[in-house]
Amino acid sequence: MKLILASTSIARRTILENAGITPIIVASDIDEHAVINEQKKELSTLEQVEILSRAKAESAFEQVQTQYKSASEPHLLLACDTMFDLHGETIGKPHTPCRAKEIITRLSNSSGTLFTGHTLCDLKTHKTITKVQSTRVQFAKLTDYEIDKYIATDEPLYVAGSFTVDSLGGAFVTSITGDYHNVVGLSLPLLRSMMCELGHEYVDLWE
Repeated sequence: MKLILASTSIARRTILENAGITPIIVASDIDEHAVINEQKKELSTLEQVEILSRAKAESAFEQVQTQYKSASEPHLLLACDTMFDLHGETIGKPHTPCRAKEIITRLSNSSGTLFTGHTLCDLKTHKTITKVQSTRVQFAKLTDYEIDKYIATDEPLYVAGSFTVDSLGGAFVTSITGDYHNVVGLSLPLLRSMMCELGHEYVDLWE
């Protein structure tokens, strides 16, 4: 059995590889802002990651369905989207140092919830399910010097919530309530349960 990961995220690929799964990487091509704006209503963070993970899966499915539909072994397609909820505000990737500093300053000595939407599709049956995993993250009190040095690395500019837990930002996370891997970008326990729901065994993905 093979898993197609509709993401170019190094963190997500590393999670899978460290778990004994070598994914086939396919980049999904969607305009995230356009997808959300099409809903024409205010969405919660949970709703946004649900919608975006489905949109990413649909985009990737169009690219691979012909190639893998008739494959002799089952192929599953996984798409994910991660966003951070801080006191009711949905926070994605900041992209600019100014925005990153604003977010990280608010994270200091505070906590929020990270949501990751997972959409899993069986390419043979076309059966698709979407689920969301949430994890509560508590942050240390950061000094202005620490914040400025962290932003200078550029790491927080391109990750949801402006922080990582598995790299430079790990020292600023004092506790996690829930699945650690979900904070990195992909929940292995949720992937396992979703595969069971589609009639597949997670361990069959092991190399």
